[in-house]
Amino acid sequence: MILRLPTSALRTRLEQAHTLSVEYGHQLSNHLPMALAALDALGADAQRLDQFTFTYRATHALVEHTPAGRARPDWTECLGQYDALSDLRASLSLLLSQQGAAALLEQALPRLLESPGAAAFHGLIRVAHALESGVEAELVEGLAYWSSRWDPLPEAPLPTAPGIDNPDEWLDALDTAWRDEPVSSDAPLIAERMQKVARGKGWCHQAGRLVLTTLSPEALLAALARSATARYMRNRNFTVLHMVTGMRAAAVLHAHRPMDKSSLKRLCDALAAASGASNLWRLPTDKPSKSAVADWDTLAHLACAQDDDHVVKLVHALAWWQARDPDPLWRRAAARALQG
Repeated sequence: MILRLPTSALRTRLEQAHTLSVEYGHQLSNHLPMALAALDALGADAQRLDQFTFTYRATHALVEHTPAGRARPDWTECLGQYDALSDLRASLSLLLSQQGAAALLEQALPRLLESPGAAAFHGLIRVAHALESGVEAELVEGLAYWSSRWDPLPEAPLPTAPGIDNPDEWLDALDTAWRDEPVSSDAPLIAERMQKVARGKGWCHQAGRLVLTTLSPEALLAALARSATARYMRNRNFTVLHMVTGMRAAAVLHAHRPMDKSSLKRLCDALAAASGASNLWRLPTDKPSKSAVADWDTLAHLACAQDDDHVVKLVHALAWWQARDPDPLWRRAAARALQG
C-alpha cells in the first residue's frame, strides 16, 4: 500500500488539537495529534478522525493550554523545564514567524537531538508527524514539548571492545551485558528507566560499540528500525514499540535536516537505553503465530478501526518503512500488533 498524503481534514483537526495539553496524568504524552496523523495517512476518513478524537478525549484527561507565555531572548535557557512550556511555545512561535520553518529547524534540531529519547521519544515523534502534516502550530507544539522534556542521557563512553557493525548483534551484546550485570528499575515511565539504564556498567561498556560509519545514515536508520521491529516481534514489548516509532520519526527528521555523526550517536545511545529499559533481555518470547499474514490494505483498514493509539502509530510506521525499504518483516510486525 501507499500511505496517503496529509488531507485537509487532518490539518483542520490538528489546528484544533494542538491547543490541548501535551501531557495528561503523570507525565503521559498526549498521543492524539500523532494518532490522527497516522490514521489519516492509513486512509481514515473525516468521520473516523472525529470518532477517534471523541473516544480519546473521553478516556484521557486533556485540558486546554495554560495562559500564553512570553517569548524569551534565548529559548534554549528553558530546555528541560516543563514549567516553562508556555514560554517555549511563545518563543518558538515567534522564531517561526520571523524565520520560517526551515530556519527554525536548522536552529532547534541540533539541540533537541542531544536528547532524542526525551519523553520516551514522543517529542521526536510528534515533531516528525507535524513536519509531515505541514501544520505550523502543531510543529511549534511538538518542538516546545520536546524542549520542555529535554533530558540528555550521559554519552556512552568510547568502547574498549571491538566495534560492532550489525545493529542486531549490538543489541544482543547489550542484552548479554544486562544479564551479567542487571540494572533494575521500577520507575513507571520509560524515560526514567532509560536514565537508570544509562548509568549501569553494561550500558557504559556496550552502548558505544555500534560502528556508525559502515552504512550511510539513511541505511543505518533503516537497519536500526529493522532491528527494533525484530525485537518487537518477540513479545510485542511496549517499550520496544517506541523504539520502532522513534526510528521512523528520526528518519523523517533526517530527511528534512540531515543528522551529523554526533546526533546519530545520541540517537543510538537512546535506542540502547530504551532496549535496556524494556527488560526484553529477561522476558520470555511468545510462540510465533502460524496464521496467514493479511495484505497491507487489510492491515491499514484494521488499523483505522483501532482505538489504541500506539497500535495505530506502529502500523503506520511499519507501512512507512515498507514504502521506502521493502521487507516482509514490516508486514508481519503490523499483523502482530493488530492481533489484540
